[in-house]
Amino acid sequence: MESDCVSCGACVQACPTATLSEKSLIEMGQPERSVITTCAYCGVGCSFKAELKGDQLVRMVPYKGGAANQGHACVKGRFAFGYTTHKDRIKTPMIRDSIDQPWQEVSWEEAIAYTARRFKEIQTQYGRTSIGGITSSRCTNEETYLVQKMVRTAFGNNNTDTCARVCHSPTGYGLRQTLGESAGTQTFDSVKDADVILVIGANPTDAHPVFGSMLRKRLRQGAKLIVADPRAIDLLNSPHRQEVLHLPLRPGTNVALINALAHVVISEGFEDHAFIEQRCDSKTYQQWRDFIIGAENAPEAVAAITGVSADILRQAALTYAQAGNSAIYYGLGVTEHSQGSTMVMGIANLAMATGNLGRSGVGVNPLRGQNNVQGSCDMGSFPHELPGYQPVGNDPIRQRFEQLFLLLRFLAQQH
Repeated sequence: MESDCVSCGACVQACPTATLSEKSLIEMGQPERSVITTCAYCGVGCSFKAELKGDQLVRMVPYKGGAANQGHACVKGRFAFGYTTHKDRIKTPMIRDSIDQPWQEVSWEEAIAYTARRFKEIQTQYGRTSIGGITSSRCTNEETYLVQKMVRTAFGNNNTDTCARVCHSPTGYGLRQTLGESAGTQTFDSVKDADVILVIGANPTDAHPVFGSMLRKRLRQGAKLIVADPRAIDLLNSPHRQEVLHLPLRPGTNVALINALAHVVISEGFEDHAFIEQRCDSKTYQQWRDFIIGAENAPEAVAAITGVSADILRQAALTYAQAGNSAIYYGLGVTEHSQGSTMVMGIANLAMATGNLGRSGVGVNPLRGQNNVQGSCDMGSFPHELPGYQPVGNDPIRQRFEQLFLLLRFLAQQH
């Protein structure tokens, strides 16, 4: 049987008679308490109430107070929590001296003491820089901050990194070079005010389902859609959609495509002159404009590179530039290329040239791989940046952190 149902569980949550109920609720009985938590599956970061009976998780209920999901959920966040009680889940610390030995369960105290001792022995034998730490972007800000602080103070080196290195660092660099800050410019709610939505290298309905449903709702309300992706993603088949353009570019030609779109905007006179005069650096903008207006960036020249016809490129550029509010959403199909940072800069430049920044319904919006990619980077998890994106290579900044960390260590020793 064909159906548009995505098993999100909204019908179960809305059922007023409990005719629809979770199997776990029937098997385990009514929960006794709940804890607000964050789903760790994708980059949306949905809030849930984890409802428990004793120490057993009975069900996950979308939390209506969650800013990202506002009471909505997808099938994974709502129902795929069996890993919490899976027989293979490790619940106690384990240690071993070598890879050919079996794991031994130990207490937390013994595990912490053993790990600290081995770290010291490794540094004594191989030097101070022989150990380091990597944080997960599914961890909280507090946890990632403590890891980088431990590496820089207790380990005495700068060997800290994060999994956001792969999906976010091109965004971090590209937006910092263009906008002066590495964060995305909007909240998820902003899509509700978008008139044109340009999706590049992302598949929101599959990879970010809750946001994907918000995006689809906006399309049903009349927003126009442009998709730049080699794949014919599911969004292109959204029911009741309005105007849709698909730019099936060749993999690796992102920068050529974004430059062609910008070329049309400039050559057709759709620059937002007031925004540029008030908000952009005139010298660097003129340098960019002189480059973009070049014949090598015209759609007719770029069509042979991207595989997208010049007519479609022009139509997409004018659709984006002429709308009241145009928003760009991009994913790993942008950032996980060798030219990822350059493409992010191109996206930001296009948004600035058309004045699509600084209000709801517009912006440069990266769709991340985990729920706290932004936070882990904010906390200084990269080796080249301290908390707050302050550069390690800046001597006064680094010395200020050294003094602060020494003071905190002294205060801790006094207690």
